[in-house]
Amino acid sequence: MKKHIINIAFIFIGLAVVAPGIYLATNSSVGTIQFTIGIALVPVGTSATISAIKELINEIDFIHNEVVALAYKVIKEYMRIVRYEHKLELELTHDLSTNMIAVTGKHEYVLKNLSIFHKLKHTVSIYTDIGRQSDPKTGGFKYVRIGTAKFDGAELEDHIVIKHQKKYFIRDIAIDKRKLGKKGNSLSFEYQTFGVYCLQDRLIWTVQDLSHDFTVVVKNRTPFNKSLMFKFNHSNEEKVIQNGLSRIGSGEYKFSFGAPILPYQGFEMAWDFSAD
Repeated sequence: MKKHIINIAFIFIGLAVVAPGIYLATNSSVGTIQFTIGIALVPVGTSATISAIKELINEIDFIHNEVVALAYKVIKEYMRIVRYEHKLELELTHDLSTNMIAVTGKHEYVLKNLSIFHKLKHTVSIYTDIGRQSDPKTGGFKYVRIGTAKFDGAELEDHIVIKHQKKYFIRDIAIDKRKLGKKGNSLSFEYQTFGVYCLQDRLIWTVQDLSHDFTVVVKNRTPFNKSLMFKFNHSNEEKVIQNGLSRIGSGEYKFSFGAPILPYQGFEMAWDFSAD
């Protein structure tokens, strides 16, 4: 029992080391010394946390439990990678021929490997809705760009899987370990998406990887004057609403979370144009 308590204590110690490390490594306002300290703390804290979790799992003989094993895998992977320069632009238009709302999106970010010890092997599995008509042609990806490689047409379809009314783009990647003063530990991503929605509907957007921040611009290009409604699935929701959400033009909105985004956090956007 005492060993369990020790391992749990080491988990919290490891997280306590990782937290300031991520802050220093991802905060653009800190100096070189603080940045260097940050990237040193992250792998040290992560290693301590993972080791303690592994020991705890082995000690209580839960390694056969799929839920615990999955949690271990998620913590091990997501504490090593962070999205930077993370931005999304959505545009809503009205399709007169179908009386539906077309939503196109341009999603961009740079994925960085924070480890100075290990090359990152990561499976990109990002999804978008296929539309409200349950037809794969009414939603999906127009193209995907990873680094300098662009996937479209038949090459894009080779990486697409459809499940649960969503299209997933899936591809294995590798990002080199961090080297002080050298590049090579990051990879850029760009996704062009589209989807067809109803006049009264909502869009839910979640983030896959830990993100340094997230900036979103929404452009309502429909003839409808009603405002869009937003809900933020994040602990910083109040601040986003008070300080981050603003109208930057006619039918245009912009917001930033102003804080790190954990996997599966994000926002919801709803509209009701049915009465116009």
